[in-house]
Amino acid sequence: MRRSCWRTVLVLTTFVVVLVVSSGSIAGIVTNSATSDSLFQSDIDADSIEMDATIHSDGDADWRVVYRLELTDDEEFEAFETLQAGIESEPGSYLDPFEERIQRTADAGEAATQREMAVENFSVETTRTAQPDAEFGEVVFRFEWAGFAAVQDGGQTIHAGDALDSFFLEDQTTLTLRWPESYQLDSHTPPATTEGEQRLTWRGPFDFDSGEPRVVLHTADEGGTDADVLPATPVLLLALVVAGALVALWLVATQRRRETEAEEVADAESGEKSAEAITGEAGEVTAEETGEVTAEETTDEDSASEQEIPSELLSNEERVLALLEHHDGRMKQKKVAETFDWSAAKTSQVVSTLREQEQVETFRIGRENVLTFPDVGLIDDSDSADEE
Repeated sequence: MRRSCWRTVLVLTTFVVVLVVSSGSIAGIVTNSATSDSLFQSDIDADSIEMDATIHSDGDADWRVVYRLELTDDEEFEAFETLQAGIESEPGSYLDPFEERIQRTADAGEAATQREMAVENFSVETTRTAQPDAEFGEVVFRFEWAGFAAVQDGGQTIHAGDALDSFFLEDQTTLTLRWPESYQLDSHTPPATTEGEQRLTWRGPFDFDSGEPRVVLHTADEGGTDADVLPATPVLLLALVVAGALVALWLVATQRRRETEAEEVADAESGEKSAEAITGEAGEVTAEETGEVTAEETTDEDSASEQEIPSELLSNEERVLALLEHHDGRMKQKKVAETFDWSAAKTSQVVSTLREQEQVETFRIGRENVLTFPDVGLIDDSDSADEE
């Protein structure tokens, strides 16, 4: 009975991963958020899911999908051992449904991107890992996805991510894209949760917009070096010449500015001496007459400048804090989403970050989440009438 239960869980979770990986590129199979949300919330028993793709220079990618379950008592250990035995004795019962769905995903991705794709070399295994404070059981699926990324410029540029367009990462789920050491990251969107050497990781909850994620990699010709490529790339040479000219102009401008500042300092010192002499003979000279600006005036100008910072230069978290300040430190989370035209998932992600940084607190009134600053009271009679 326990073995059958674990097999059912594995099949369901396998189906979910296929939906998540393919949601951005497969129109007509699933919608981005609604379907994946319900499956993640009700059908997954794994404590976390890791989706990891290593992209090669030819655009192919090795995929690794890991379901991790925390083992805390004898019953969970026994259930995982039963699952291990089932996978070892009948791997096809777990691989076949997974392979079928991944194949449909690749077929639909090929149609959407007009790029030839194929998936092969599927495998499944189980393992147990121990950490200082816990032990985990892992079910690991692996496969190869040919044509996952687009290769351009004779292999010097790789564009990845169009097969994963606009999908949603649930909580405790991560997506990691890796690439060879011979490539460098040129650009990526949206900003990754963590960025390391040769890898980008997005951690859920995360709602990718249309055209996301996108990763652009660039390198010299395979087997060559930058020195080998420079003679054959006049654009790069021109860029270097222009950069050198700009640096020279900057140095000249800096030198002239320093000379001008030195002259102004000398003139100012001369003027101060003249003012002192005049004061000694004819009384004090006002700040307006000498052209000086008081510290108070400078402070007022600086404050005005700070208040005029455009909102597009602020981070999402800073925008939420500014909006909350404008509403006297209290407002509903739904209002935040409406104000910035954000999705509920994106708003929840930003609020979660602020809550972890202890910059805001949240509580519920009825079915509504309310945001406050930590020093603002939690009960307000106006909440019950707000938006009625």
